[in-house]
Amino acid sequence: MPARGHTPGHSAYLLESAGERLLLTADTANHHVIFLENPSYNFGFDMDKDEAVIARRRIFAMAAGEGTRVLA
Repeated sequence: MPARGHTPGHSAYLLESAGERLLLTADTANHHVIFLENPSYNFGFDMDKDEAVIARRRIFAMAAGEGTRVLA
């Protein structure tokens, strides 16, 4: 799924098997504690900071709403 912001074509991957789901976010969240607690925080390596915040909020909201496990 698109996760633009860190880089223009950055993606996250949603894996599913036997009813279990795992969301691989790669650099959508550069630090698993800081960005999950505050997805609006901007990190120096995000090329488009506004897009990165939008991607984090969207992806984390989806994962939380569906109870999906996240590997950041």
